[in-house]
Amino acid sequence: LMGRSTSAHMYIRRFKLEDIPKDEEGSAQWLSDLYLEKDQLLDSFHTTGKFEHQTLPSYPGVTQPPRPYTLGLSLAVNSCVVIPLAWVVLRGGLATLLTGIVVVGVAMAGIKYFIGITQISNSSDYGDKKKE
Repeated sequence: LMGRSTSAHMYIRRFKLEDIPKDEEGSAQWLSDLYLEKDQLLDSFHTTGKFEHQTLPSYPGVTQPPRPYTLGLSLAVNSCVVIPLAWVVLRGGLATLLTGIVVVGVAMAGIKYFIGITQISNSSDYGDKKKE
């Protein structure tokens, strides 16, 4: 939207259930190795722009064509909601206007709260390398 292109890069793998160790130590080691491979894939992507790993196959990227109808659909749906809502607020009295302001204020505060709890500063330190 707003004229900016959007892109997503993913490397998807499937694991057979019988390849995953059943014991706790084995599965913990398998998962740890999987995270190391993930970190190496991510590092290679940041440096080369491709997901490359010495033990994993490399696949060509897939690019989806732009979808021009999404902007039109978004404008149509938003118009169907905003225009009747604005009409009710403008035709209503002072109580309707104040109620609308309170509802919008509570919604904005809720959005700000939920964005705040997802900030990286509130995340765990799992996986951080300890500085010595």
